[in-house]
Amino acid sequence: MKQEYFNLNISTLDDKVLYREICKKIRETDAISFKLLGFVPLVSGTAMIILCLEAEKLPWIVLVFSGLFGAMITFFIYLWERRNVQTCSTFREYACLMEAHKKELESDDSGIEEPDGPYSLLHSRGKPHLSGKNTSSNGWGKSEAEIAIYGSTTLFWLLLALSVLLFP
Repeated sequence: MKQEYFNLNISTLDDKVLYREICKKIRETDAISFKLLGFVPLVSGTAMIILCLEAEKLPWIVLVFSGLFGAMITFFIYLWERRNVQTCSTFREYACLMEAHKKELESDDSGIEEPDGPYSLLHSRGKPHLSGKNTSSNGWGKSEAEIAIYGSTTLFWLLLALSVLLFP
């Protein structure tokens, strides 16, 4: 993000207080994401197991609509979660800017260009690869995990509805 979108000289807050609040918001949005990443597949899997065990007792239309409903709910939670990730990314960008600003104020013209705050370092390292290597491109992060988890959960809900239609 461009630095012009962020006013680093907020008159009502001390920079340290502001930075602490931004870090708190990053932790909060991450906590919500990780809870959902575990909760959605757990609840969906439990519901699918119950539906499959009771499939012979339920009318086929209930199973089809349950599968479609589960897929829609999972997809909508995914969309909401994408917004949560955007919010977290904004907070991280702001934290990086504050770290860079702090480094600039503390600089002694030694030529060091890399800010050394935790969010600047995370940003510069890139996402970790499944192989364990850290590179700046094609890594595996929270966004990729969300796509895999929400995508597979939505797919399984759709497969439930489809299997009932194809194999009554």
